[in-house]
Amino acid sequence: MDKLLKIMQELREKCPWDQQQTPMSLTKYAIEEAYEVEAAVRQGNIDEIRNELGDLLLQVVFQSQMFSEQAAFNFQDVVEAISEKLIRRHPHVFQADQFNNLTPEQVSELWKQIKQQEKQGKPQSRLDEIKHGPALLQAQEIQENVAKVGFDFETVEDAYGKLEEELDEFKQALKNQNIDEIQDEFGDCLFSLVNVG
Repeated sequence: MDKLLKIMQELREKCPWDQQQTPMSLTKYAIEEAYEVEAAVRQGNIDEIRNELGDLLLQVVFQSQMFSEQAAFNFQDVVEAISEKLIRRHPHVFQADQFNNLTPEQVSELWKQIKQQEKQGKPQSRLDEIKHGPALLQAQEIQENVAKVGFDFETVEDAYGKLEEELDEFKQALKNQNIDEIQDEFGDCLFSLVNVG
């Protein structure tokens, strides 16, 4: 790990491309690398999995180096933060004497309770539970989340009717040739289609 951190530091000092990067410019690579890890695991190629995990680790090291240069935090701080979180969220492992043979379901429920305690004092809404990720997956999560409080169509036909309504509004926006309206209505169509799905 020390070798990798030193390499990254030297790259930031001497490589024009690496010097040009910012935390924001690298975010797309972190997402790409996560997808490549998933694809490698799905394929089951051990060499590819190892290589893609290395590429993903590079993103953590690169971001940590840039924030270290700003005196915000460094890689060791990242390691400490995740270590503390893992211990805090696994009391059934690290304080096993207080817990008796929990089932996976009980562990999952305990995890949720601890996360909820961590959020105490922070502004919260149902949408806070939506994970960051591809927009269509977020749309699905939003719809599943609001369905829990009764905001849902009773039948697929009802949801499809809403999709048809949104498609009509999209057609009208196209006729009006208003790009903002077109974008809004297209988003509504996608959201409605996800709900039908």
